[in-house]
Amino acid sequence: RSKVASKRKTKKYKLKNHGGAVARWMVMGGGMFKRAQAGRSHLNRKMRVWKKKAKRRRVLANTTQRKFLRKLIPYHKRRYMR
Repeated sequence: RSKVASKRKTKKYKLKNHGGAVARWMVMGGGMFKRAQAGRSHLNRKMRVWKKKAKRRRVLANTTQRKFLRKLIPYHKRRYMR
């Protein structure tokens, strides 16, 4: 009797999103990621107004971060990520 290739498929493991990355990064439409800037929680009284306004803006991920975030958040293309 000759050996026949098994019809059983290999088991696919489920991937999980990194919870911290999901909480800190927002996914934009074109697969880009954006995050809030640090340093806004306290000790802002002495900060200049223009600096406080600049901290409100979101920052985009650079190419190196984007590659890493795609691995951390494998289901980043889905609307509901958690």
